Amino acid sequence: MDMPHAATYDDIGFELACVMYNIGAVHAAIAVNEMRDSEDSIKNAFMHFQYAAWPLQHLRDKLNASKYASVDFDKDLLTFYVNVLLGQAQECLVEKSLIDHRSNLVVAKLTVHLRDLYQECLRHLDNSSLSDIVSSHRYKQWLRTCAIKSEMYGAIAMIYMGLQADENKKMGERLGYYSLAGDHQSNLWKLNEKEDRETMKAAIDFLCDVVMTKYAVFCTINHFFVFFVFPSYITDCPMPRRKMSSFITSEFLVLMSLGYQLRIVTHRIK
Repeated sequence: MDMPHAATYDDIGFELACVMYNIGAVHAAIAVNEMRDSEDSIKNAFMHFQYAAWPLQHLRDKLNASKYASVDFDKDLLTFYVNVLLGQAQECLVEKSLIDHRSNLVVAKLTVHLRDLYQECLRHLDNSSLSDIVSSHRYKQWLRTCAIKSEMYGAIAMIYMGLQADENKKMGERLGYYSLAGDHQSNLWKLNEKEDRETMKAAIDFLCDVVMTKYAVFCTINHFFVFFVFPSYITDCPMPRRKMSSFITSEFLVLMSLGYQLRIVTHRIK
């Protein structure tokens, strides 16, 4: 964190706040270091991202840690961290659903939620004072990353909604959703021009190739043979937004210190 000066307090509350923050940071580091190349690794990352979110949320909502003169305890910063950590946990659910070959509609619901969550992170960055707390380089990178992830998961959601429409023999809807995926692709290309991380650029290029191929093939077939119409009711939000539930109970620290096996309850897809 970009701390302009050290903060010292003779206060047990401050010590507790620091311990809570460090617990969240440790769990986040464990989750990030998971390769997520197997089901067990995805599960571990999923659990630890949630473990990391709760202490930071508790700091913000229960301990009023922002009263201490430490930028790490700023409410806007903690809110951003919590949203990003829950978003990362949701990404693990998406990966698991793809491995398990879940239905197109399930994948679309999960990715639409991710699109909306990263849009919320982007709005939070724009409307908060975080640009005064973190370095300019880091702030711009956060903005770009949230925008890229929102567009990426939006494109994935529209592709899977198109596949679902194909299963239902609704080819006009399929064309509409593929067109919306193409809009996300265009936005990704613009964002990719300023991107300097090779792994992110590679992910964007791969996704754009998939979208462009599916859209181009279907448009060719549609143009020469079928002439399906883009339905006017197709929008960029094909299902209601779902809010991620609170994953961990207030007994989190006690259970963890006793070494109990925690059971995390995730939201169910209806």
